[in-house]
Formats: sequence, C-alpha cells, structure tokens
Amino acid sequence: SFDHYFGTLRGVRGFGDRNAIELPTGGTVFEQPAAAGSTVLPFPVRGAAEEQKKDLQYIGALDHSWNGGAKAWGGGWMNGWISAKTAATMAYYDRRDIPLHYELADTFTVCDAYHSSIHTSTSPNRNHLWSGKTGFEANGKRAVGNDAYNEGTHPGYDWSTYAERLEKAGRSWRTYTEW
Repeated sequence: SFDHYFGTLRGVRGFGDRNAIELPTGGTVFEQPAAAGSTVLPFPVRGAAEEQKKDLQYIGALDHSWNGGAKAWGGGWMNGWISAKTAATMAYYDRRDIPLHYELADTFTVCDAYHSSIHTSTSPNRNHLWSGKTGFEANGKRAVGNDAYNEGTHPGYDWSTYAERLEKAGRSWRTYTEW
C-alpha cells in the first residue's frame, strides 16, 4: 500500500496525517487493534526482516482476498487489519530501503489519495481502473479474485474498457510513460 512505501515521506497523507481516520477506541487508524486489547503501530520492515532473518522485500504474505479486505475494512472503521492480514500489514519501508522510490517521489507527483476501487486483489482493481467495473467471471461469480491470471484458460471478460469505448466513439487516446 501507499503507507508501506511512503508513509514516512514528508508532505503526504502518510503516518503524519493530521486527518487520519479515528477509530472507535479514540486512536487513529495507525493504531490497529490486536489480540487482548493491545495495538500494533507501524514498524520499519528492516528490523522485522533482520529479526526473522528474512529478505527485506518479504517478511510475510498478506491476505489479498475479498474476504480479507472486507474484514480489514471492518464495516468502514478500518480497524480489522491485524486480524485480517497479520501484523506484517503495518510494516513500512523508509528511504534507506527503497532509495529509488524515494528519489522518484521527491522528483515527481505522488498520488497519496489514490485508493483501490474494491477491497480485494490486484486483477479486479486493474479491471476497474481500465473499465470502471469488475463485473462477473464466465462462471457467474463476481470478479473479485485473480482468475484472469490464468491466461491460457481464462475466457476474458464481456465488458468494454475505457479505451474501447473511446475508440468506438471516434475519439483518440493514449497513455504516456517516460521509460
């Protein structure tokens, strides 16, 4: 998430956000409830990786499912992150860990208010980004998982993308990248 990478960056809506969501406990969203009334605060991934003798880039897998996202959302309170995704969800990188990312953030615009469209995995959020919907899989279930990653067997979707709708209307479009 944004906070994993840029929560410590100055001038963004990260850990220093004065308008962070207030939880029913009176704390902020950065003070996530855990077992037995304790809380988990954001912590540097470097220390956790060293303690576990693991690579800095991987200290544990997080649940990216629809159910895990709904549990973390907690009915809008955003207070179920630890129970849904483990304490690893509160780990963050700093400038020493990902210097290129910070150099880019210092140089270009940072989208600190860009959020996923739905609380689930990558593929449905990309569908929404490019088409404005997630729709259904060929088998009739909601497209909230990563079924489309099975390129060899996935039949594709029956809804159009923004680009297809623009082309159908006779409008040109393009994406820009510097690299």
